[in-house]
Amino acid sequence: MPVTTSQKGDYVARQVGADCIDLSVGQPSPTLLPLQTLATAASHRLGSPDAELLLQYGPRQGYRSFRQSLSSFLSERYGVAVHPEHLMVTAGVSHGLALAVGRLSRPGDVIVVEQPTYFLVTPIFHDNHLTVVPVPTDEYGMVVEELESWLRKDPANRPRLVYTIPVHNNPRGTCMAPHRRRHLMRLAAEYDFYVLADEVYQAADAAAAVPGPLRCYESCDPRVSRVVSMGSFSKILAPALRLGWLESSNPAVMERLRGDGVISSGGCIAQLSTGLAHSALDLRLQRWIPGSLVEPLGGYFLWLELQEGIDSRQVLSVAERGHGVRFTPGPVCGGGAANCLRLAFSFYNEQTQRHVCMLQELEEGARRLGAAIREYMELQQDEQQKEQEQQQRQQFRSGV
Repeated sequence: MPVTTSQKGDYVARQVGADCIDLSVGQPSPTLLPLQTLATAASHRLGSPDAELLLQYGPRQGYRSFRQSLSSFLSERYGVAVHPEHLMVTAGVSHGLALAVGRLSRPGDVIVVEQPTYFLVTPIFHDNHLTVVPVPTDEYGMVVEELESWLRKDPANRPRLVYTIPVHNNPRGTCMAPHRRRHLMRLAAEYDFYVLADEVYQAADAAAAVPGPLRCYESCDPRVSRVVSMGSFSKILAPALRLGWLESSNPAVMERLRGDGVISSGGCIAQLSTGLAHSALDLRLQRWIPGSLVEPLGGYFLWLELQEGIDSRQVLSVAERGHGVRFTPGPVCGGGAANCLRLAFSFYNEQTQRHVCMLQELEEGARRLGAAIREYMELQQDEQQKEQEQQQRQQFRSGV
């Protein structure tokens, strides 16, 4: 029977047929969602003496005991100390990003964004009336040298914010190299902008090869840090919890974030979810989403670059129509990238609903995708040949 993805959007809010291998869905497999873990956590927390606090308005930054557990968990995962007072509870990374953008910028400000990037992030910037300036990426992450070149040429138009996914970038799957992290931090200090670090995959991967959080590459006093880090339990526990965090060691930044009108009125944005996650952390019952197959080191995505001249949107049409496979075309992620595609492998874990081994399923998906690309190229060649033949006939008639 068809499997229905739950996230809204043109590329994911469609039914996935039983014979279609969908490599466009950037969400965990249903079989990875920890139902028993959350049931145990709910029973544990709602049975505690202070359970009624979870159903009340919470403190704006999130209640301290949860932030203490979260700080211990993150310190263990990151390999560097995370302090409870530097954390603020959010309703996931999207909410945290919207909160940070709204509190740290004004309409008309410039935000620098990696290209390609997470394709659903741009509306957040447009909602806040920001001017989006793209900067390219390569296998080492953001090309910070290009950013510096632009800043030197037009210092009066300096950005207020820079948005980056430095760990397991979506869609490329790359990690920003350490030397570029240090370079970016130097530019942030010199040109006085904040770096919004979408580090949602940092806590989901403890691989030794993964650099530490972006803030570790600052050389300034932590109290004047320019980094606001964003994380979430969506990738490591369950998306529906809508629970994440912002981290900043800068007291002035934290005060501005706490001053948000919605949070000032309603208190902690995810009070009940923090209780469930608190129990999961204390009991160490999380079921971790595997980071990757072979490449990249972690995250959900693979970024495939085809030869120039191939239109991935047309390939998608061929793939869906005749080969039972889907993916996300590169242009959806911004920056053109017409010949690129984003492949997501997280939706297929070790045992799918059709009881097919993950590796076999993904191998079959790769086979179908390759067949679709070859068919598209053959169709393209046929069209080019027809055009050439038509031109030759026209030339012949003109000569006659």
